[in-house]
Amino acid sequence: MKFNKQELSNLACQSCNRFIKEGLLVVYEKQDGVIFKRNENRSDVDNKPKKSNSRSSLRNLSCYGSSLSRVATERWCRLRGNMLFYFKSNEAWSEPAGVIVLDIGNIQVDPVPLDGNWPFTLVMARGGGNQRLAACSEGERDSWIEVLHMASYTYIRAQVTSLQLQLQKLVGGLTVITNNPEAGEVALMELAIACDNLRCDGYGLPPSPQAILHYRTTESFHWQQVGQTESIEDCSNPIFLVTLPLWSSMGMQHDTKLRLTVNDVKEAMSRTHVVVGASEFTLSSLLKEGALKRRLPLINSSGVQVGFVTVAGHTVIDLGDTMRHSSNPQSPLAQEDNLVLHQHRRTQSLPPRLLTELRRPPQGWISVYFTQPISRCYRFHSGLGGDIVVHESMLESRLNNFIPAQLLKLWINQEKDLVRELVALGEMVSSPWQQRLLQLFERHFRRIGDYTQALESVESATSFFRPSSQKDKSTLQYCPVNLHLQRFWGQNSSLRKEGTYDCLTVGAFTAIPHGFKGGGLLKLLRNFHASSMQIDHVLPAREAVQAACQTLRHIQGAVKLLLGAGSIQHDFSAVLKIVESLIKRVRSLATLLEEPFVGDALSFFENNKLTNATLTPVLADFSLLPLRSMAERLVHDTSSSRKTFYSATDEPEPADLIRLNLEASLLALAGKLHVLLKLQPQMSNNNSQLEQAPGFASLLEKYEGRLYSDSVDSINQNVEDENATEENRSSNTEHAEKWVADLSPCLSKLLSAAQTLVKTLRLVHGVQRLQEELPRSATAHSVQHRRDVCFSQALTSALTILVARLCCNPVDPELMVLLSNAGILLNVEGLLTPYRAEAGMWSDMAVALEDLAGVRFLLIPASVSSSNTNSSPNSIKQPNTIPKEYLPQIHGCRDALQVMIPVPPTLFSTLPPSASRLGLIEFQLIPVFFNIGVNEQALLADKFGDMSIVSATNLQSFERLDIYHRQYQKLMTEHFPGKRLNDPRFSLSDILSQLQTELASNKIQNITVHSLAEIAVRRMRGLRITCCKSAKDRTGMAVTLEQTNILLNDFDLATAEFHKSLLCMRSQGTRRENTKKNVGTNKFAFNRLQLMAFPELYRPPPGTYGNVQS
Repeated sequence: MKFNKQELSNLACQSCNRFIKEGLLVVYEKQDGVIFKRNENRSDVDNKPKKSNSRSSLRNLSCYGSSLSRVATERWCRLRGNMLFYFKSNEAWSEPAGVIVLDIGNIQVDPVPLDGNWPFTLVMARGGGNQRLAACSEGERDSWIEVLHMASYTYIRAQVTSLQLQLQKLVGGLTVITNNPEAGEVALMELAIACDNLRCDGYGLPPSPQAILHYRTTESFHWQQVGQTESIEDCSNPIFLVTLPLWSSMGMQHDTKLRLTVNDVKEAMSRTHVVVGASEFTLSSLLKEGALKRRLPLINSSGVQVGFVTVAGHTVIDLGDTMRHSSNPQSPLAQEDNLVLHQHRRTQSLPPRLLTELRRPPQGWISVYFTQPISRCYRFHSGLGGDIVVHESMLESRLNNFIPAQLLKLWINQEKDLVRELVALGEMVSSPWQQRLLQLFERHFRRIGDYTQALESVESATSFFRPSSQKDKSTLQYCPVNLHLQRFWGQNSSLRKEGTYDCLTVGAFTAIPHGFKGGGLLKLLRNFHASSMQIDHVLPAREAVQAACQTLRHIQGAVKLLLGAGSIQHDFSAVLKIVESLIKRVRSLATLLEEPFVGDALSFFENNKLTNATLTPVLADFSLLPLRSMAERLVHDTSSSRKTFYSATDEPEPADLIRLNLEASLLALAGKLHVLLKLQPQMSNNNSQLEQAPGFASLLEKYEGRLYSDSVDSINQNVEDENATEENRSSNTEHAEKWVADLSPCLSKLLSAAQTLVKTLRLVHGVQRLQEELPRSATAHSVQHRRDVCFSQALTSALTILVARLCCNPVDPELMVLLSNAGILLNVEGLLTPYRAEAGMWSDMAVALEDLAGVRFLLIPASVSSSNTNSSPNSIKQPNTIPKEYLPQIHGCRDALQVMIPVPPTLFSTLPPSASRLGLIEFQLIPVFFNIGVNEQALLADKFGDMSIVSATNLQSFERLDIYHRQYQKLMTEHFPGKRLNDPRFSLSDILSQLQTELASNKIQNITVHSLAEIAVRRMRGLRITCCKSAKDRTGMAVTLEQTNILLNDFDLATAEFHKSLLCMRSQGTRRENTKKNVGTNKFAFNRLQLMAFPELYRPPPGTYGNVQS
């Protein structure tokens, strides 16, 4: 047992009124024994002669004692709680000698000895040593036995259990389950609580109060907990920073009863507390007060008044409800000048007088993408004397399973395409190639099986949350760990300022089930590229295939636009833009056939393929392949795959013929467009715009005088004839029909030529993979699997914070300008220590974020069905899914992904027409990854680890941030000329300069880097992600520190209140609930030894941490 000797000694010497009983007792103690042999008696010890040069075995030695070694000593004893203190003598003022913790199972009355004392024995319940005591009389003995029995832990536990059962029968029990709101729900009322004149204890020490609010409706006999405030140490007049919201989901009525209980917290670590007093009132009694404020007496269990509690309430108005039926549901109504919040200066004794309502800005589609919110409310003291209202929310993302499921489906189809490439090779001549072919088949089928199993696990998951306790589970490894949106909304009425700040918290993007024996992705990729002994042709072949497939999709999209009989036919510049882009893509694609590896691969294929193949040659020798049925299904797949894959019996077309067909199809398309555009009067005078399309103009030069042997005069004659008969036609319908009928053959020919090119490049890719060394291909296969896992987590996280910013916030014109011109910053704040396993995690994250930079995002207006046009997306109740019209869609392949994100149409109203492409916004993320280790292993990493790679990555991220800053300044100057770019207190250029200095210093645990990066990224409208190994403990410290810094820098939080506000959010905020969701207990997984090595600002308050599961 661990104890503090000095504190126990002070406890034993307190005033006598603090003890249950005290008096004289005879304590039987073991005397310090004499070592003797077990077969000797006590009398033989002194009389036995000594023998020199003789040794006795330690087994034959024992401590001299037994019953004869116990000495009876009369001592002064005191009983307090379940501790019996005894002193060095029989005087009350003597010093304490020891304490007996009463874990009594039974008390035995012993026979009266000859000395006249009345003994009894305390039999301990848990097998400890029994303790014999004696009193001077029979009555004194019986009195001690009675009080000792009632003070034992067993008796007290039985008494507590009995009282709990009686209380449940009377009032139905108190439930401690906190009621959390729905996503996007706004509280009906918030209650600010303060106490005054709380009674001190017998020593004049003030209590450490904490208020807990319960409610009970008329339909229920159970008291349910609304929430609790923080604990304020040694204060008789506390003003609590935590406010307690009342939600409509609680079923609040006018006759709802509220009970406010004030506890005195004795010890925070063990949550030991005593009830000071309680007060009950109804909601209607509070509403009757004009100021929504009542001062109530606190009554203890004896019916005595022990102080007062003041409850002050204010209502909250959701601006989203008032604007839901307007034409612009995301208009920022509650901005600086329109902010309405009547609030008085905080006094030093009572909460502020809250007169009217608090206006909360709309949160858009937050209930569509997020669920299971946990909310906390605070009121912090401002430096100007007012209050800062703070709402803190933590929400789960519905995209947590949907995005990994889409990626797994895409990767399964991509693996099937790789199998089709191998099927197209047919049967090879030499046995080594045939054996490699079988091995490649088996490898791809094994991955298809693994991905299919993972897809089933993800789709069957009943929760949108993957706790950190399941981070080793391989079936859910594609889902991010502990993914939550941390939303922070603050408002300072004195400054007339408000703001919403989002930060995503998530575990490291890593493949923990794969282990870190060989390091992370960064190390694996470097070793893979360094081990190559020959020129790698697989990578350029794969890139060529991806470029060809992307061009094919571009052609298909252009065909849909050109054949659409809509307004695009009347927009000459739009047609020129589409055709010019089409020409550039097709010609760049044709140049791929001139690469040397293409000709080498086709020559190898011709020299090693069997010519006397049977009807199904590729399956002739597949008896060794266990998945033959799957291969057969892939070979005889749908007709869509035949357009882009050769069959085993097809002969590939020559490269020269493919280039010729592409050029001919472009010529035909240019000529037909020239004729059709000349036939439209509104486009006949647009020849000057041809200078902007040099590719189209050059094709027209080749076309003139060739197609149909028509001259310019004949074309003009056709135009005149068409104009003559224009009045007799239904112009719109007939022009559309002629447009489609004339362009369809040309576009079909272009599509067919492009598909033939894709077929050839896929065949080349299959040959290059067949020729690759088996160890190298196996390593590449394994690394790609790990890369898929990490990338899935990274993309899911990025999309979550992206939709939260675009769809769950008011429209930000500056953000839209940045999106359409420079992309958007994604700041990832890493708290990993690059030492041992976390070094591999950091390596995985670095590669995953680089892969994320290559993804193209496309914003499209959400298409809502007519039945939902008059309803808000938040009113659509979808407990386990996202409506299809709001779900992001992923297309493409691994190295060329495109994500289409449905957004509110109002986002496009803030953009100039030149900023979007055909009504769409395309952009990319610019990831900046700063990692600073903060735990106790940071010192070991600095001495024994390799910090150079981490430092280089941090500097590279700063370079990206600096480049983006220059683009940001240029765009803001062009589009918002009157805007002040720099805050006079915190210049953005000065912040970046200071950040560069801090990065160059290479300090250990330099958390200033994170603070400066947070400010810079938020100023430039960037996105924020904070992560550590499990996003639970270190992330909780980082998020609360960031929120407190925001209050200090943006909302004028009083400097003296900084530390108090920080500890309040850590002790009562949502991050403690995050730890409970992950490991079942609301304590951070730190111990005191670890915290000694932590930065001071990353240390939690006492009582909030302990040795729990990480």
